[in-house]
Amino acid sequence: MLNRFFNVREHEAVTTLSMFFYFFLITASAYIIKPVKISLFLDWLSFENLPFAYLLTALLIGFVVTLNSKLLHTMDRKLYISLSLIFFIANLLVFWWLFRFEWAWLSLAFWFWADIFIATSVTQFWLLVNDIYNPRQAKRLVGFLVSGGLLGGVVGAVLASRLAQTFGTENILLFCPFLLAICMVLVNSSHEFKKQDAKRETSKDRIKRVSYMGSFRSLVKNRHLLFLSGIMASAIIVTTLIDFQFNNVIQKSFHIKDERTSFLGTFFTLLLIFSYLLHILMTNRILKNFGIHVALLITPVILLLGSFSLFFVPAGGLLHWAIAVKGADKSLTHSLSQSVRELLYIPISPEIKYKAKVFIDMFVNKMAKGIGALLLLLFYLILQFSIKEISLIVIVFVLIWIGFNWMIIKEYVGIVKKNLQLKWQDADKLVSEKIDVDMTKLVFDTLQSRNRRAETEVQSFMP
Repeated sequence: MLNRFFNVREHEAVTTLSMFFYFFLITASAYIIKPVKISLFLDWLSFENLPFAYLLTALLIGFVVTLNSKLLHTMDRKLYISLSLIFFIANLLVFWWLFRFEWAWLSLAFWFWADIFIATSVTQFWLLVNDIYNPRQAKRLVGFLVSGGLLGGVVGAVLASRLAQTFGTENILLFCPFLLAICMVLVNSSHEFKKQDAKRETSKDRIKRVSYMGSFRSLVKNRHLLFLSGIMASAIIVTTLIDFQFNNVIQKSFHIKDERTSFLGTFFTLLLIFSYLLHILMTNRILKNFGIHVALLITPVILLLGSFSLFFVPAGGLLHWAIAVKGADKSLTHSLSQSVRELLYIPISPEIKYKAKVFIDMFVNKMAKGIGALLLLLFYLILQFSIKEISLIVIVFVLIWIGFNWMIIKEYVGIVKKNLQLKWQDADKLVSEKIDVDMTKLVFDTLQSRNRRAETEVQSFMP
C-alpha cells in the first residue's frame, strides 16, 4: 500500500513509518501546546503584554537555535535528540505542576519555552531525515513525511479543541509527555539510523567557514538578496502586528480560559487544513498561469484589503474579521508565499545563497520580530493607539512590502536575462572552439540521407 500510494520501497517501510509517526507526534504536541500557550498568556498577563513576549523571543531564541545547531553537529545525534526529548518531557511536567500557582510571569516563560520546543524539535526531525535517507530517497519520501506532520498538527489541534473544556487548559499538556516518550522510543529503535560522519564533518566545516560577518557581507553586496530580506522583514512585521490584533479580539471575545483554548484548537485545525488545500490546489496553478510577479503580490494585497476593511467592521464582526485576516496571513505564508520565496533564491549561486540564508535566518527574521514588538510598545502602550489604529501601521508596512516586491521583480528579471546571456555566450564560444563546423555539416547530411533512404524502404513495404 505504501509503495502504491507514496512510492515507499519495501526495505524502507519500517524506518519511513517510524519517521512518519515521529513527525506526527512532534507536531501533535506542538499544536496542543500552542493553544495552551496563547490562552494562558491572555488569561494571566493580557494581550497588552504580548509585545514583551514577542521581544523576548526575538532577542533570545537565536542563541538557543545556535546552541541547538552546534550540539547537533558535535554530539552523537541519537543521544542528543533523546536528551532533548527527556528535557522537554521534564519541562512539561514541571510547568504543569507550577501552573496551579497561577504566577503571571510563568505564562511568559512558557510562551518562550513553547517557541523553543517548536523550533528545535522540527530542526531535529529534518536532521534525522538527512541522516537516514540519501538525497534521492529524501526527495521521493518528503511528501509522505510532511503529510505525517500535517496530520499530527490536525490531531493535536483537535485534541486541544475537544478536551480543553473537559480536562482544563493546563491538564491537556499531560498528553504531550506521553507523545514525546513515544518519539524517543521511535528514534532509538530505528535500525537504519546512521551518523554519516563524513557529512557531519562537512557540515561542521561549513559552519566554521561561514561566519556571521561573512554572511552579512554576502548579503549587502547583492541587491537581489537585500530586496528579498526587505520582503521577509516586512512580512514578519506585518504578521506580528496582525497576531497582536488577533489575540486582542480573542481575549475580548472569550473570557473563560478553557473556552478560549478550545476555540484556538478549532482555529488551528481549520487553518492547517485550509493551508494544505491552498498549497496543493492553488499554488502551482497561480505560479503557472500568472507568474511569480502576480504571486508575489497576492498575499500583501489581501492583507492590505483586510487591514483597510477593519475601519468599516462593526464591533460585533471583529471576531470574524480577526479569523479571516489571521487565517489569510498564516495560510498564505505557509503555502504560496513560501513557494515564491524559494523561487526567488533560484538566480543566486548556491554558495552565496547558503551564506545569505545564515544571516537572514539568524538576524533578519529575529530583527523583524523585534521591530514589530517595539512598534507595538511605542504605538499601543505609549501613544495609546487603538486596535483599529494599529491597522494603519500594518498598512504602511504592507505598502513597503509591495514596494520591495516590485523592486525584486525587476532585479529578478535582470539577473535571469544576464545569466542566460552569459550561458549563451559561453555556449557559443564552446561551439566555435571545440566543434568542427564542416565535419558537423557532413554528419547531418549523412544522417538526413540515411533517413530519406529508410523512409523510402519503409514505404516500399507498405500496401
